[in-house]
Amino acid sequence: MLKVKKILISQPVPSDPHSPFYDIEKKYGVKIDYNQLIRIDPIHALEYRTQKVDIVKYSAIVFNSRHGINHFFRLCKEMRIEVSSEMKYFCTSETIARYLQKYITYRKRKVFYPVDGTFESLVALMKKKPEEKFLMVTSDINAEKYWAIFDKYGVSVDRAVMYRTVKNLSADSPLDHDMFVVYTPSGVNAIKETFPDFEQGERIFATLGATTAQAAREAGFRVDIEVPSPQYTSISAAMDDFLHENHKRIRH
Repeated sequence: MLKVKKILISQPVPSDPHSPFYDIEKKYGVKIDYNQLIRIDPIHALEYRTQKVDIVKYSAIVFNSRHGINHFFRLCKEMRIEVSSEMKYFCTSETIARYLQKYITYRKRKVFYPVDGTFESLVALMKKKPEEKFLMVTSDINAEKYWAIFDKYGVSVDRAVMYRTVKNLSADSPLDHDMFVVYTPSGVNAIKETFPDFEQGERIFATLGATTAQAAREAGFRVDIEVPSPQYTSISAAMDDFLHENHKRIRH
């Protein structure tokens, strides 16, 4: 087994000096690099209007990321759209659902998410609400797989592209880390597309969210740490336990 000494986390450098990632660095003597792997660029009102998707005609919005939530409410504000208090929201995980509290008064009867955090389970929930008119907020890429699942369940959903996902990883960057902590399917795709010949070997892959884990496996990676799980709700706690065992077994 490889001793983990260098870690890549696909998040910005933590602004909180008490971040558990800083504690992990000190506790295990590892080096953590931060690289978001992707950049999110907004689509503004003028360009959005060319899609001819009228938000007020929908009774339910589908989100698969916090980016989608941020850009949905940003565009609504930019276009002076008042979102109905009766709007329902369907999210791929509880974490994403809870993030809605930044913008709305959170009510359980208005917010839905699957217990297991998988997209297919979310669509199964949507299937039980045939009276709703669904709109899913997406980036400009990798949305086809979602509509394949909608078709499988016979759920009609329209698409609104509200932001772009741009790779933020250079092929000149050394990919010499022992552990990769990836937060989004787009981050997985950025690694795969930028380094098509990358071989995981003994290196550790940690993922946050069921869709990220699924994307990693589909890209041919072995997922060694998957959060959430029955044991962990926090990626830092899962890393801490893994590194404790890893460093205990391998002294050098």
